[in-house]
Amino acid sequence: NCQIKDLWYSLQNRYDEKCGVNSRYDKTRYHGLNLHSYWYRSTIEFRYHSALLDKVDEAIQWIIFTQFIIELSQDHAPDIYYYPEANKWLTTIYKIYEESGYQERIKMAPTSLNQSVKHIKLFN
Repeated sequence: NCQIKDLWYSLQNRYDEKCGVNSRYDKTRYHGLNLHSYWYRSTIEFRYHSALLDKVDEAIQWIIFTQFIIELSQDHAPDIYYYPEANKWLTTIYKIYEESGYQERIKMAPTSLNQSVKHIKLFN
């Protein structure tokens, strides 16, 4: 997807124009999710999440996020709930949906849910 590639190789994502997109060691590859390898080798690299014993929720959200990316790669954009206090993973998913034209799949969360954003169910 060209929109995702444009976002990936943007200045906000540590892209260095001097290195060039085809450089094996582009700075954008040093993320927990390495999409640079997609355009370099046709693979996606999910790097290990740092071990955080006191932040189990963050590790769980990382797993959910990686599963979301896999679903999206198979042309399945599931409906997701919008939470104004979303964590960094859900905020990233919102941006991906907006840039990819899937805004209609972002639904308002049911008002009966009294869960914190840390414990949200991302997909229905």
